[in-house]
Amino acid sequence: MPFVTFMVAFAVMCSGLASAATLSRAFGGDYLSAFVSWDAIIVGLGFLVVIGLINMIMASRLLYGMAREGILPAFFAKVLPHRQTPWTAILFTSLLAARPAGYR
Repeated sequence: MPFVTFMVAFAVMCSGLASAATLSRAFGGDYLSAFVSWDAIIVGLGFLVVIGLINMIMASRLLYGMAREGILPAFFAKVLPHRQTPWTAILFTSLLAARPAGYR
Protein backbone atom coordinates (compact mmCIF):
# COMPACT_ATOMS: atom_id res chain seq x y z
CA MET A 1 0.00 0.00 0.00
CA PRO A 2 1.50 3.36 -1.01
CA PHE A 3 2.14 6.08 1.53
CA VAL A 4 -0.56 8.77 1.36
CA THR A 5 -0.17 12.33 2.62
CA PHE A 6 -3.60 13.65 3.52
CA MET A 7 -5.50 12.75 0.32
CA VAL A 8 -2.76 12.97 -2.31
CA ALA A 9 -0.50 10.03 -2.92
CA PHE A 10 3.13 10.70 -2.05
CA ALA A 11 4.22 9.38 -5.46
CA VAL A 12 2.01 11.96 -7.21
CA MET A 13 3.45 14.79 -5.13
CA CYS A 14 7.04 13.72 -5.83
CA SER A 15 6.48 13.19 -9.55
CA GLY A 16 5.73 16.86 -10.19
CA LEU A 17 2.22 16.08 -11.44
CA ALA A 18 0.58 17.72 -8.45
CA SER A 19 -0.42 21.25 -9.42
CA ALA A 20 -1.66 23.87 -7.00
CA ALA A 21 -5.23 23.16 -8.11
CA THR A 22 -4.83 19.41 -7.49
CA LEU A 23 -3.41 19.92 -4.02
CA SER A 24 -6.01 22.55 -3.10
CA ARG A 25 -8.80 20.24 -4.31
CA ALA A 26 -7.41 17.48 -2.11
CA PHE A 27 -7.19 19.68 0.99
CA GLY A 28 -10.16 22.00 0.56
CA GLY A 29 -12.48 20.58 -2.06
CA ASP A 30 -13.75 22.28 -5.18
CA TYR A 31 -14.26 25.64 -3.48
CA LEU A 32 -10.61 26.00 -2.51
CA SER A 33 -9.54 24.71 -5.91
CA ALA A 34 -11.55 27.42 -7.67
CA PHE A 35 -10.19 30.06 -5.28
CA VAL A 36 -6.59 29.01 -5.90
CA SER A 37 -7.15 29.12 -9.67
CA TRP A 38 -8.60 32.65 -9.52
CA ASP A 39 -5.95 33.69 -7.04
CA ALA A 40 -3.22 32.64 -9.48
CA ILE A 41 -4.86 34.72 -12.24
CA ILE A 42 -5.10 37.79 -10.01
CA VAL A 43 -1.50 37.45 -8.86
CA GLY A 44 -0.35 37.05 -12.46
CA LEU A 45 -2.19 40.20 -13.52
CA GLY A 46 -0.71 42.01 -10.54
CA PHE A 47 2.77 41.03 -11.66
CA LEU A 48 2.05 42.42 -15.13
CA VAL A 49 1.00 45.75 -13.64
CA VAL A 50 4.09 45.92 -11.44
CA ILE A 51 6.39 45.08 -14.34
CA GLY A 52 4.72 47.76 -16.45
CA LEU A 53 5.22 50.37 -13.74
CA ILE A 54 8.86 49.39 -13.28
CA ASN A 55 9.39 49.70 -17.03
CA MET A 56 7.82 53.16 -16.98
CA ILE A 57 10.19 54.28 -14.22
CA MET A 58 13.18 52.75 -15.98
CA ALA A 59 12.31 54.34 -19.33
CA SER A 60 12.11 57.86 -17.90
CA ARG A 61 15.43 57.43 -16.08
CA LEU A 62 17.00 56.08 -19.26
CA LEU A 63 15.87 59.14 -21.22
CA TYR A 64 17.19 61.37 -18.43
CA GLY A 65 20.59 59.67 -18.40
CA MET A 66 20.91 59.78 -22.18
CA ALA A 67 20.00 63.48 -22.18
CA ARG A 68 22.64 64.20 -19.54
CA GLU A 69 25.25 62.45 -21.69
CA GLY A 70 24.23 64.50 -24.73
CA ILE A 71 22.73 61.62 -26.73
CA LEU A 72 19.19 63.02 -26.52
CA PRO A 73 18.08 66.67 -26.40
CA ALA A 74 18.76 68.48 -23.13
CA PHE A 75 14.99 68.96 -22.73
CA PHE A 76 14.77 65.45 -21.22
CA ALA A 77 17.41 66.27 -18.59
CA LYS A 78 15.31 68.93 -16.83
CA VAL A 79 14.67 68.09 -13.16
CA LEU A 80 12.51 69.57 -10.43
CA PRO A 81 14.55 71.90 -8.21
CA HIS A 82 13.91 70.38 -4.78
CA ARG A 83 13.17 66.71 -5.66
CA GLN A 84 15.59 66.25 -8.56
CA THR A 85 13.11 64.11 -10.52
CA PRO A 86 13.33 64.23 -14.32
CA TRP A 87 9.85 65.59 -14.86
CA THR A 88 10.10 66.10 -18.62
CA ALA A 89 11.26 62.52 -19.21
CA ILE A 90 8.51 61.20 -16.92
CA LEU A 91 5.89 63.28 -18.74
CA PHE A 92 7.12 62.13 -22.15
CA THR A 93 7.16 58.41 -21.24
CA SER A 94 3.74 58.70 -19.58
CA LEU A 95 2.26 60.29 -22.69
CA LEU A 96 3.94 57.67 -24.84
CA ALA A 97 2.44 54.88 -22.73
CA ALA A 98 -1.01 56.48 -22.52
CA ARG A 99 -1.39 56.71 -26.28
CA PRO A 100 -1.75 52.95 -26.96
CA ALA A 101 -4.07 52.71 -23.95
CA GLY A 102 -6.60 54.83 -25.79
CA TYR A 103 -6.13 58.25 -24.19
CA ARG A 104 -6.06 61.02 -26.76
